Amino acid sequence: MDDDPDILEIVRLSLKLSGKVDVETALSAVEAIEKAPTFRPDLFLLYVMMPGIDGIELLKGLRDDPDWRETPVIYLTARQAPDDLELYLELGALGAIHKPFKPETLFEQISALLEDSDPPD
Repeated sequence: MDDDPDILEIVRLSLKLSGKVDVETALSAVEAIEKAPTFRPDLFLLYVMMPGIDGIELLKGLRDDPDWRETPVIYLTARQAPDDLELYLELGALGAIHKPFKPETLFEQISALLEDSDPPD
């Protein structure tokens, strides 16, 4: 989810090129919430600064919803202050990928955050 259609297209193409994921995009939190029940995402990739419902409020809502409580969330954000990352983690996000990101390594960055969150066997 991002309010910039160009960023959404870059993310979509970057992840589709991995050949390992299906991608659904949304330009707002409302659109993401509407699409989620049909698409059933395994991961939410959210932008923090959004008009209306921002990525922080959306994550709070996801954590309150039993259907999405356990779904991993990773932020894409230009905000890089240590306090910001601490807040994202406290709210239940796996982490953040900072903008500008390298499209050719986006899938690997997401995979690394998901791997770090997996409990040891």
